[in-house]
Amino acid sequence: MPLDLRNARFDSDEYGYPFISIEIDGIKARIFAEQKAARDGFIFLGADFEDKVPILYLPADPANGRPVPQPLHGFSDDPRLLALFQQFLAEINNSGFAPHDVMLLEVKG
Repeated sequence: MPLDLRNARFDSDEYGYPFISIEIDGIKARIFAEQKAARDGFIFLGADFEDKVPILYLPADPANGRPVPQPLHGFSDDPRLLALFQQFLAEINNSGFAPHDVMLLEVKG
């Protein structure tokens, strides 16, 4: 079942660290740019989501010290979130980041 995504905004905290502010299934989340798992196609939604979204699995990768799949609690692989995260990183990397509301687009898989 797809996540209900609403009220997305690119913002920054009191220290200037950028994050995505978004309401996911009625719960507010902050998604920061420093996520390593996003490179593997997963977004960490936060501890509040660990028992609210299905467990995902990072595939086994014995060559890199992961002999069995690793369970990911509180993560999503929703293509709309991944696209939003990529847009967010592009704005940060192009030095064009400024807090603003963002439209959530439908992403066709």
